Amino acid sequence: MDKDKVDYILKYFDQLMNKNEVAAWKHWSVNYKIIHSNSSNEEKDARIKVMTERGWLSTDEDILNLLAEGIDKFRENTAKRI
Repeated sequence: MDKDKVDYILKYFDQLMNKNEVAAWKHWSVNYKIIHSNSSNEEKDARIKVMTERGWLSTDEDILNLLAEGIDKFRENTAKRI
């Protein structure tokens, strides 16, 4: 599936993502923002701990496995399923 079609499906039909896909997307988004911030390593570690405690980062293997092949593959697989 081409990238434009994946982008369209996920932009306009994201409400059709299942519970694990939503959790995986949330996990990836929060993790990306933390990793690419200008914070020190100590601050990043503290943020990761807090976000994990609040449920924004997941430790569930089923959710993490959805992201195992990378974000592009996750997005493509999710769009195909939708």
